[in-house]
Amino acid sequence: MAKVQAKSKKFKIEYFLIIVLTILALFIFFSSSKSGSFLNITNNLQSTKNSDLESRITEVLSKIDGVGNALVLINSNNDNKINGVVVVCEGANDLQVKIVITEVLTTILGVSSDNIRILKMK
Repeated sequence: MAKVQAKSKKFKIEYFLIIVLTILALFIFFSSSKSGSFLNITNNLQSTKNSDLESRITEVLSKIDGVGNALVLINSNNDNKINGVVVVCEGANDLQVKIVITEVLTTILGVSSDNIRILKMK
C-alpha cells in the first residue's frame, strides 16, 4: 500500500510540474507577442498623432502671408519628444517667411530652431 501511495504522490508531483511549466511557457509566449503588438499599436497611434498635427500645422502655415502652399513633416519617437520638423513651402526663399515659420513651430511644438528645416517647394 505504501508503494502505491508513493507512486501516486510522485505521479501527482510530475503532473503538477508539467502543468506549471506549460502555463509558464504559454505566459511567456503570449506576453512576448502582446508586447510586440503593443509596440505596433503605440507606433500607429504616434503616427496618427503626428499626421493630425502635421495637417493642423500645414493649415496654419498656409494661411500666413507669404508662405503659400506648405507641407509639414514631423519626426518623433515614442516618448512624444519631437526630434525634428521639415517644412516645404513656396515662400521659403524669403528670409522673413522663414523666421515667422520658425517662430510658429518653436511656439507650437516647443522644439529648438536647430531642429527645424524650411525648404522651398518646387
